[in-house]
Amino acid sequence: MDETKKYGWITEGLILALIPVLGYFFAFQYEAGYATYFKYPKELILIGLPQIVIATITLWTGSIVIFMFVESIIMMIPKTQRGLSDGIIKFLPLLGFFVGFLLVYGWGRAWPFLFVFVMIGIPEFILPLFTQKDKKTYSEKIEADWDSEWRLRESKDAFSWRLVKLVGHKNIVLVINIFIAAQLVQTAGEVVASRQMRFFTMSNSPEKVVLRIYDDKFICADFDRKTKTVWGDRLIFDSKEQGTFNLKLESIGPLVMKK
Repeated sequence: MDETKKYGWITEGLILALIPVLGYFFAFQYEAGYATYFKYPKELILIGLPQIVIATITLWTGSIVIFMFVESIIMMIPKTQRGLSDGIIKFLPLLGFFVGFLLVYGWGRAWPFLFVFVMIGIPEFILPLFTQKDKKTYSEKIEADWDSEWRLRESKDAFSWRLVKLVGHKNIVLVINIFIAAQLVQTAGEVVASRQMRFFTMSNSPEKVVLRIYDDKFICADFDRKTKTVWGDRLIFDSKEQGTFNLKLESIGPLVMKK
């Protein structure tokens, strides 16, 4: 497996250079969460400089917090058990994904991630107890099982081995974690949209609520004030083309979508 650790083309400098790009990516994912909940096309999303700056700062701060958290876990594990720590760290993103879905959506939508977590965790943490009986410590069993698995893939020239050898194991893990984080950010956007209380309203007939504003474009929809239900097609008002119109900020949420 040492062979796969030589290809570390994703360096610290490259990550720093990509942070603004990732800031844009995560800002878009957050807005995509809004679009998903309020059911308007994602093609209408516009990401401006303020959103990129906020997302970049959040990304940088979150990365530092996660790094300190992971480092604190590693420091608490003895050096003789570092094989175990590597296995735990690999599962932290999936565990965070499960916890996030559990807190946001409840057990009904979170249980598939727990099922995947358990199915992946059994061969990772349980099977080495039976397949590596010649090793003394639990950490050595996990590390030996990992090495034997990749030696088998190397001997068969499996696609996974060729991919890891080409790209690098840490680089693949980093990319996977980025996409997991992106999904969590989109979920966060959905949650904020579902719990938002204050909206701009337009005194048209029927009444309209402004779901989102992108530059001069107002994404609106008809809504029922009594049931707090959004219904009908999504309408786009352009202040440049249609001139000024009256808006009133009200606490009318949280809004639900008509099924």
